[in-house]
Amino acid sequence: MVGADGRNSVVRDYSGLPIEDLGAPTDVLRMRLSRHDDDPELFFYADRGKALFPTGRGDY
Repeated sequence: MVGADGRNSVVRDYSGLPIEDLGAPTDVLRMRLSRHDDDPELFFYADRGKALFPTGRGDY
């Protein structure tokens, strides 16, 4: 089971897992996604404290 409900996780509260505070003000999720040749190289979306910033990394 995976709980991905953020910094104030209900799943973590119920699990009893310890919290490790790293002092970071922002949570970052990185993932690798496939893209098509006609997809934009870069775009940015932000709304109410959330942001999406996908970037092309070439053949990295």
